[in-house]
Amino acid sequence: MSHYVPTKEGELPRVRTGYERVIAHRTGPPFAYVAKDTGTIEAIDERLKMVKIAYKNETTDTVRYGEEYTNNSSNGFYATQNVVVNNYKVGSRVRKGDVICYNADFFQADHYSKQVDCKLGINANVAFLECDGTIEDSSVITKSLAEKLVFKPVHIRTIVITKDTKVHQIAAVGTKVKNTDILLTFDEGTVPESLSKETDEEFVAILNKINRATPKAKHTGTVVQIDAYHRCPYEEMSESIRTIVQQAARLKNARSNFAKGSLSDVKFPKSIPLVGTDKAGEVDLDDDTVVVRFYIQQDMEMDTGSKIAFSSALKSVCARILPEDIEVEDGSIKVDALMSARAASARIVLSPYLTGTASRVLENVEKEILDIYSEK
Repeated sequence: MSHYVPTKEGELPRVRTGYERVIAHRTGPPFAYVAKDTGTIEAIDERLKMVKIAYKNETTDTVRYGEEYTNNSSNGFYATQNVVVNNYKVGSRVRKGDVICYNADFFQADHYSKQVDCKLGINANVAFLECDGTIEDSSVITKSLAEKLVFKPVHIRTIVITKDTKVHQIAAVGTKVKNTDILLTFDEGTVPESLSKETDEEFVAILNKINRATPKAKHTGTVVQIDAYHRCPYEEMSESIRTIVQQAARLKNARSNFAKGSLSDVKFPKSIPLVGTDKAGEVDLDDDTVVVRFYIQQDMEMDTGSKIAFSSALKSVCARILPEDIEVEDGSIKVDALMSARAASARIVLSPYLTGTASRVLENVEKEILDIYSEK
C-alpha cells in the first residue's frame, strides 16, 4: 500500500475480507479521522474547510478537509489528498469510532453506518493471454481503462527572490499553466536612477524589459497552492512581495485561529518568519531571501511504462495501450486488460483465480437482481 496511488475512479472490490473497514482506523489525516469519543459536531467552516468536534470529556478537536498536498518523498512529487466530511452537519451526534472525515480517493462511505471501506482500485475484466504484450510480466490495457486510471500528482516549482524585489505578475491559485508559461515576472535588479530618468522612453522601456526575469512553470497543470518562506519581517519587504507573502499566510493563520485550544492546534501553526534555520527545503535562506513555492497539479493518465498491479500481488509494467476495446468472440464480455498466466503461476499467486471467479459470480447475481427489480 505504500506504493498505492489513488486514481480518478476507484471502486470497492466485490470480494472483501473485512479488513477494508479496519484500514481507516489504523491511519490518520489526511486519510481518515476517527472520533476519539462520543460528542457533537460543533462547527463546520466551508471557507477554511475545517470541522470542530466537541467531545463529552470537555475537549475539542479539529480536522481539515478539502484538497491537501502531501510529500511523497520516495518518488519526488506531492500527492493530492481529497478529504471529505462523512455526511455530518453542525450539531450532529458522533460516537467513538465513527469516521468523521475520510479521503474519498482511498475510501468509500458505508450507507448503513458511519464507517468507510478502502477502495483498492478498479474492477476490470482481465484475460490471461500469452502474447508479445505480456512477455516478462508486462501487460496490455485498453484506452478506456487507462482513462479511469488518471491520478493527480502535484509538482513543486520553487522560485527564489529577494525581499525588495518588485513583482509585476504572478500566476494566481486556479491558473492553468503549460510548462512554458510564466509563473512570475519580476525585476532582477534596481535600474539606476540616472538611467530611469532618461528622456528616451523607448530606451527606458527596453531597459526595463531586459531587467525582468520570467521563470517558467516547467510543468503543465493547475496552480492549486502558493506558499512563501522568509526570515525578514513584513515591514522590510517591497509592497508586491509583502502582498504575495500575506496572501499565502492568510488562510494558514485563519485555520490556526479556528483550531486554537483544540487537541490538534499544534498541527495548524501560524505563518511567521522562519527563525533558527538557514534553510527552506533545499534553498539557502538568509535575511534578504524570500522563497515562493508554487504547487502545480497535473492530470496524469496511465501510459506505456507505467506500473500497475492486478488483483493482490501481480505487479506489472504496461507495455501497450490499445485504442479500441477488446471483446470475447460473442461480444458478451468486454475485456479491459491482458495479463500473462505464466506470470501468475511463476509467482504462485492464486488470488486472481479465487477473487476473479467469485467476482464474476457476484456480478452476474447483481445483474439478475437488478433485472428482477426492474420487472417489478
